[in-house]
Amino acid sequence: MKKVLFATTNQQKIKRLGFLTDTKLVSLKELKYEIKEPEETGKDALDIAILKARYYYSCLKVKMPVLSQDDTLKLQVKSQDDPGNHIKEPVIKKYGEFNDKNAIKYYTDLAKKYGGFIPMYFEYGHAVCFSDGEESIHARKSRLQGRLVSEPHENESTKGYFLSAIMQVQIRGKWKYYSELTPRELIIADSGIAKSLSRLLQ
Repeated sequence: MKKVLFATTNQQKIKRLGFLTDTKLVSLKELKYEIKEPEETGKDALDIAILKARYYYSCLKVKMPVLSQDDTLKLQVKSQDDPGNHIKEPVIKKYGEFNDKNAIKYYTDLAKKYGGFIPMYFEYGHAVCFSDGEESIHARKSRLQGRLVSEPHENESTKGYFLSAIMQVQIRGKWKYYSELTPRELIIADSGIAKSLSRLLQ
C-alpha cells in the first residue's frame, strides 16, 4: 500500500480520514524532523489546501505524495457574528486563548443567541501534490452540512476537534452529534469527502 503524507499533526483528523480511504496516511508527527507551518494566505479552503500541499511536498527530505485539507465553517448568522475563514479569532478575542473549552463556550453561546441552533456547513478543500511543478496538483471541493447547537454532547469534545461536541448532522432523518457517530455513520455523513478523496488518491 502506497503511503501518503497527510499534512497535519491532528490525530483526530488522521483517524477521521482513515475511515474514508484505503490509503495509508502518515501524519507530520511520524516524520523524524519538524516542518514549520506555512502561512495560510489563500482566498478560500481549496486555495489554502493547494498552497499547503505544495509547501509540505517541497519540505520533504524523502518524497511521497502529500495530501492537505483545509476547511471553512459557514454559519447562517448575521455578518457581525460570522467568523468566516477565522474560526479561532473570535474565541481568542473574547477569552485570550483558543482551546477546546473556550471554543465550545463561545460557539454554544452564539447558538443560544440564535434560538438554540444555527444552520451551517463546512466547505472542504483537498489537494494532493505528487511532484514539483505547476501540473503537480490535483484538488477538489466538498461539503458537510449540519447545524451548530447550544448544548454540547455529554461526552464533550474529542480533543483537537471541538466542533464534534457541538455540531449535529442528519443521519437517516435523525439529528445526531458528530462525536457520537458510529464508523458506518461517519462514512454516510462524510460521503462527499470520501468521494473527493477517492478521486484524488486514485
